[in-house]
Amino acid sequence: RHLNSLGTGMGQGQLLHLPGLNFTGQIDRVMHACAELKFHMRPLFRKNDYSGGAFYILQSSNSFFVPEQHAEALLELSRTVAERETQCRARMQSDNELRIRVCDAVGRAVGTVRGMSLLTFEEAESILSMLWLGIELGMLPWLDMGQVLQKVTELLIAPAQLAGSTNLRKDQFRLHREMARSFRRDLLHLDVSE
Repeated sequence: RHLNSLGTGMGQGQLLHLPGLNFTGQIDRVMHACAELKFHMRPLFRKNDYSGGAFYILQSSNSFFVPEQHAEALLELSRTVAERETQCRARMQSDNELRIRVCDAVGRAVGTVRGMSLLTFEEAESILSMLWLGIELGMLPWLDMGQVLQKVTELLIAPAQLAGSTNLRKDQFRLHREMARSFRRDLLHLDVSE
């Protein structure tokens, strides 16, 4: 009876890394502006919690009917948000207090990876966000962006490893331990043998 409402059956989204908007406290305003334009911007890893990392997905509010002009509007909006992020990063570079806060956050991320034995999903998101920012600002020339992107991908699929677990607590501990080892090994090239 309602077959004409099926739409395309596919959604569209754009991954955005927005640490500048987070650091300057503008992320809520940007999210509200996106909502007014009938787009939804949400954290990549957590549905309703905006703390932690600065990875976001920008998508159409109506993900099952995306006409071509709506896809163009999504791309245009993502460009506008990216321009706003660039402005915030320029402000972070020119404002001494913000620059020190960013350097501290990036340095803490590296230090955490160096010394950690366990890594939760929330910590991993925040660490990856700061490492990504550090690379883009030229603070971590020894770190390859491809390595960080690989870890983001691994973080997206890691919860699937817990599906169907009969001993969730034990399996979570094992996964957090393995995530810490892989971050130390792959990002900082540290020996993780025990």
